[in-house]
Order: sequence, then structure tokens, then C-alpha cells
Amino acid sequence: MEVNYDPLWDERGELRRGCTVREALDWLTRHGSHSAGESVYINGVSYKVISVAKSAFSNNKKAVSATVGKNVKKIGKDAFRGCKKLKKIFIKTKKLKRVGKNAFRGIARSAQIKVPKKKYVVYRKMLAKKGQRSTVKIRY
Repeated sequence: MEVNYDPLWDERGELRRGCTVREALDWLTRHGSHSAGESVYINGVSYKVISVAKSAFSNNKKAVSATVGKNVKKIGKDAFRGCKKLKKIFIKTKKLKRVGKNAFRGIARSAQIKVPKKKYVVYRKMLAKKGQRSTVKIRY
């Protein structure tokens, strides 16, 4: 019988004692989760995701799509920088106030950023010149 040991998670899917939220999110990012969804459950406690940190998914070579949840108010500087395969970004929030410099620099040339229809005009202006190429489309 083979037993897999993960230093961050126990058999119930909860964080092991002494592990920080940042370590858990870093682990999730490295192992295929490319989402800043609505909330994160850690040790049975729900935490709302209200921002995407500076360089959060930076240089992630595996990410093909990403979702920004409905509670996010800020996308940090260089958040998705260097994600060369990132082709689809879904922004579900209607509360977005700020997008950091070069947040989307280096994403795929054919990428699409999908935003809520009611916020299209505001977000199109807010997302302009955040590092993405001119071929990247912003749609609703």
C-alpha cells in the first residue's frame, strides 16, 4: 500500500498546524489552481478573497485560464505577468476598483478578458494599458 504525504494538507483536506494561508495559496497555485474565486476554505473556516496579491500568479507556465471571483476589489501589480499560456481570464466581480501596473504583461497574444456586461465600459478603461498586448480582447 502506497501512502502519499503532503506537508500542507491532511487526509481530510485541512491545513496542517503551523501552515500559513500564504503557503497554502502558493501550493494551490503551483499545483494547478489558477483561481482567485469567491472564498477559500482553510481548516473549516471560510475566508473571502478580496484581492489578487502582487505577483500572485506571476510566471506560472501551466495556467491556461484564470477566474477572478465576485468579491475581488483589487488586482495587484504583476499579478498574471509572464503567464504565457494564459488565454482566458474571467472577471466576475462588479466591485473592482484598482488594477496594478503590468498585471497582464506577457499573457498569450490571443487572450480574452471577459468582464460583467454592466461594467464593460468602466472595466475596459480600467484594464487599458495594464501590460497586455493590443491583440488581447476585452469582452462581456
